[in-house]
Amino acid sequence: MKNVAVILVGFFVVVAMGAHEEFCRDKPNGTAYPQENSCSGYFFCDNGEGFDMTCENGFHFSVREGTCLKAEEVPCYDGVRLCNNDNVGHFFQEPENCNGYFTCKSGDVAEHFTCSNGLHFNPNTFQCDFPYNANCQYNHEEHNYCTAYSDNGNKNFFFVPDAHKCSRYYFCYNGQQKEFVCPEGSHFDPFNNYCTKPHEAGCKATPECPTEGFHVFPHPANCRKYVFCVDGTPHVQSCGPNFFFDYQASECRATDESVCFDH
Repeated sequence: MKNVAVILVGFFVVVAMGAHEEFCRDKPNGTAYPQENSCSGYFFCDNGEGFDMTCENGFHFSVREGTCLKAEEVPCYDGVRLCNNDNVGHFFQEPENCNGYFTCKSGDVAEHFTCSNGLHFNPNTFQCDFPYNANCQYNHEEHNYCTAYSDNGNKNFFFVPDAHKCSRYYFCYNGQQKEFVCPEGSHFDPFNNYCTKPHEAGCKATPECPTEGFHVFPHPANCRKYVFCVDGTPHVQSCGPNFFFDYQASECRATDESVCFDH
């Protein structure tokens, strides 16, 4: 049995080797193919041997280009690529984002756009429009980030980042949220409460885990969750109902006794 390796190479990561010789047996050397039901995973074939590959965080594998591109250039959600050769030039709304939309260019590659603050993409007119005209079906009440954070009663207004999009954030006041989007090319910095360059904001879906040992970190966008690291591999866990992960104590506590977010 071959050893498992983790190697950073450009915009992708080799996460495992072997076990896909049958898939690559008749494939040309040096070619890459998408893994089923995955946006970032793919196989790389070399001399009939298959390698499990995964694009770097923030990148998706492009079938058209045969390499990793920025995620916003290859719209893919839950393993399904939204663009193909049959819908070139078509506009469609970004899933779970009322003011974001794409236009398909060729293959699975697209161009991403964001409506100005306060406007939503209207799928009927293919233009940015007032929310009551766009009738976006994404229900923010089911994703109220303001109620998922706690400052332990210190103040009733604060900013929180979006769990799925680094450029989106919310202003919270008495449990109500107002959505904002950073200018193109910038991310929201939740500790300084402003938009800045991505490498300065440090937005991540999960924290970087140390390569060895067991470690626990707060989840970056949900007080009810935390990240448990085992030898470099992150595992998202839930504290359960009526509990928040207290980042100071590094344990789950009752919501009214925990300090969840540092402002």
